Amino acid sequence: MKLKNSFGTKFSGTIDKMTAVNRNGVNFLRTHVIPRNPRSPVQQRNRNHFAEGVETWRSLRESQRRFYNGIAKRTSGYNLFLSKWMESHTRGEEPTLPLILAGTPLEGDDGWFILRQGKTSLFECPLADAFEIALTVEDAPFDFVLRLGGVEDVITIENVSALGLPVTLEGLGLKVQLDLSNGASR
Repeated sequence: MKLKNSFGTKFSGTIDKMTAVNRNGVNFLRTHVIPRNPRSPVQQRNRNHFAEGVETWRSLRESQRRFYNGIAKRTSGYNLFLSKWMESHTRGEEPTLPLILAGTPLEGDDGWFILRQGKTSLFECPLADAFEIALTVEDAPFDFVLRLGGVEDVITIENVSALGLPVTLEGLGLKVQLDLSNGASR
């Protein structure tokens, strides 16, 4: 049962069996309902998978979280990660985590390494220091970009699995080596 509030007063909370609700700017009272919790095996399994996903997100390295935040559209990286995590469990597959690649500048410390997916820059790293990026095989293609001043040399990687590591990227007088990071086994 719903009672619409036409007096303009604002209520919130629950008293006895009535709950005050504001939905889309309209205040009303409704019967307080305690949701059913069947604790079925499927529900418990999904809750456990979700809890594992949350724990895994918390254990991700900064570059892995940054990757998901970069590719997320109209949602957060956290929500995208958990969505992919639950989808993989629904399909009966083991969830995949982003590979962590360590970048070592070899020549040209005044340039930049950029990882893009489409028009979105996921990582922009100055070549003055070593850096770390993350990416997933299933989210390819990626553009590996070397930038010096306003000039870019772009290498599109369609199949990350076929990328032999370590790999050395050269262009514009810049040279950088990418290899699996020591922490890539996460």
